[in-house]
Amino acid sequence: MESYLVVDGQKFDLTKEEFEKISATVDFQKKKVFNIERGKEYYYIDDRGGLYLSRKIKHEGDDIDKARALVGNMCANYEIMKKRANYEAFERILWRYSEEHGGCGKFYPCWTFEHGWDYYYTTEAHCLGPSFVSAKVVRDAIECGKKWLQSVGLTENDIFY
Repeated sequence: MESYLVVDGQKFDLTKEEFEKISATVDFQKKKVFNIERGKEYYYIDDRGGLYLSRKIKHEGDDIDKARALVGNMCANYEIMKKRANYEAFERILWRYSEEHGGCGKFYPCWTFEHGWDYYYTTEAHCLGPSFVSAKVVRDAIECGKKWLQSVGLTENDIFY
């Protein structure tokens, strides 16, 4: 695994020892944007993929709030939830393409900030997200997904963290 630190846009490669020393000083706590308190509002994704602001939670027993919490569909941070909504819509576009062109397979799309789009092949694991039956189908799906992104005015930066 490659370990590095970016400061003011400059990348610094880290040795294993440097990474462990830095990691020991960082407090990796749960993001508080998922712990919604009574009297607070939160964002959620509706069944059409739209992003909405909830009404304030009046008491901790509200069924709709419980239901959204159980499926990870509430967040106090608008930007995080907007990316999640965009990601879910994009993933459904790829899933539909997969189903229309042979269904599940061993090819998976991937995207990196450094290299852009690619795909990988695996025989040993099932990965999250849609899979594809061949390299050609996954490449075509990626092109379909990129066209969809453009058609709705999004880029990869709008869906990936």
